[in-house]
Amino acid sequence: RVVGVHHSTVSRVLNPSAKTPSTSKFARKITETAKEMGYYPNLTAASLKNNQSFAVGLLIPSLVNPLFPSIIRGIQDEAEKHHYSLIAVNTDDDIDKEFRALEMMRSRSLDGVMIATARREDPVVQACIDSQIPFVLINRTVDKHEVSAVLVDEDFGMRSTIDHLYGMGHKRIAHISGSLSTSTGYERERQFREYMTSKNLDASMVETTERFTADEGYSAFRRLLAKHKDFTAVVACSDVCALGCMDAMAEMGLSVPSNISVIGNNDIPFLSRMNPGLTTVSVPKYEMGQEAFKLLLKQMDNPSEEPEEIRLIPRLIIRESSGPVLT
Repeated sequence: RVVGVHHSTVSRVLNPSAKTPSTSKFARKITETAKEMGYYPNLTAASLKNNQSFAVGLLIPSLVNPLFPSIIRGIQDEAEKHHYSLIAVNTDDDIDKEFRALEMMRSRSLDGVMIATARREDPVVQACIDSQIPFVLINRTVDKHEVSAVLVDEDFGMRSTIDHLYGMGHKRIAHISGSLSTSTGYERERQFREYMTSKNLDASMVETTERFTADEGYSAFRRLLAKHKDFTAVVACSDVCALGCMDAMAEMGLSVPSNISVIGNNDIPFLSRMNPGLTTVSVPKYEMGQEAFKLLLKQMDNPSEEPEEIRLIPRLIIRESSGPVLT
């Protein structure tokens, strides 16, 4: 009555499932009037009627890992364009927490789930398949199933890294790998070994971590140095692990890059403000989040949609932590 249109027009504008353009004159007037009158749609009632909650879930291994805020922002910005809200849950890479989070999301009738915690053999992914829950994997994938996922081209990233070091005279290059139970850790280590071997370089100097943390990087670097005294560069599985390597070097009186060059992966915030700035493989994190939601939307709109895998191209960012071999 206030706006002077039929109630069905108001319903179409305020109902996310109607996907009515919000730029028309009447749509703007309806939206503004609803705010002035203090009216908000009852999403719970709408979800019961339409069998849609207009909410999606996200499982992430660590909220404090600087890799994830940009990914979450990409998801949220894309979700808001389609009138969806996002519920993100930190799982600490704990399988029991992941299952509890998934059950919470199912109990709230979330329309789909994005998973950044997947292991190569993952029962949570299997549970989504068995329950026919639309889902997309982010930055990880699984071995057995064809699933929708947004990944990074690890081959491109590792080749760029080794080519950069090799071009500065490095022949003795070590690698600190992520957990081999994750596709990210496994692929980066595999690409390291294969490309080093293709250049007739020693590919055996590898230490594996269980988690992508600074403490794990610190411990792995010390183990590496105890076994191999003559490597001149180390490629870490993540920036956070690389920072752990640099902590260990500082404690042992070693200089970066004069004694050993260090390269990370992901390009988390503030690396350029460090001294020395960390050379790293920059992952398109925001775009990864955007693409993940787009894939999920396809799955939710059409459950029979064939799984799709998107691989984004990373970029090597050269800073002061990598330098030529000093003779």
